[in-house]
Amino acid sequence: MRRSRPPAGVALVAATLLAVPSVAWAQPAETQAVPDQGTLWRDAQAKLETADYAGAIESLTTLYEQVVHDPEAEALRNRVRVSLQQAHVGAYGVDNDKQHLVAALDLVERTLESLPESEQTQRAELTARRDEIQAMLDAHPEPEPEPEPEPEPEPEPEPEPEPEPEPEPEPEPLIIQTSPKDGRPLIIAGAVLAGVGLVGNGLLIGGLVSANNAVDTFETDPERRADARKDISRGNTIGIVGGAVGGAFTVAGAVLITLGVRRRQTSVSPMIDRGAMGVMWSGRF
Repeated sequence: MRRSRPPAGVALVAATLLAVPSVAWAQPAETQAVPDQGTLWRDAQAKLETADYAGAIESLTTLYEQVVHDPEAEALRNRVRVSLQQAHVGAYGVDNDKQHLVAALDLVERTLESLPESEQTQRAELTARRDEIQAMLDAHPEPEPEPEPEPEPEPEPEPEPEPEPEPEPEPEPLIIQTSPKDGRPLIIAGAVLAGVGLVGNGLLIGGLVSANNAVDTFETDPERRADARKDISRGNTIGIVGGAVGGAFTVAGAVLITLGVRRRQTSVSPMIDRGAMGVMWSGRF
């Protein structure tokens, strides 16, 4: 028995349905639920007990953000501040970061400001805690200043060029000076002789004058001719002797003075040089 084929239209509709892709409708993303206050508080307390101070600070900070503006949650805010300052003090003991103590001190002071005066016991505990944190803050060692960089060494100065050696001076010629012939003794002796000659000349003149006066007396006074004749003889003798002495000594003195002057004006010395030898003559005028 032959099987009947389905109509062509039915087959086309079926193929079209098979070719259409299935459409997946987008589902809205699930939002992560924020933990409630009780969960955050319990989580923070558990982390404090296990010394997970960073995690406790994170949980307590999130809890504080939820109640910071709630006027009816003042008591809860104070409890969160107290626990948060404990977490900061514990974190300071781990990493020695001074900012944890600064934050803890601020939290304690904020809590004291919000507590009423009637809470004497809690205020006393918080005051003692504030003093304890302040003491820890005062004892915190300040960081040592970074050492100043050592100055770069100055460049060594370039050595100054050595000065060129000065040329050796040429040696001066060796001059052997002999002691000059001193003419002073001759001059002195000549002066003495000339002086004696002047005295002799004086006797010459005096004798001639005395003899001339005696001649006048001899001619004019006959009674005194005998004495006048003696005076004429004595005057002539003195004049002759004075003239001889004066002439001889004067000439001798003049000669000696002339020789002494000439001897002082000239000198002769030998001269020796590297390339020559000779005699040097010098004189004064």
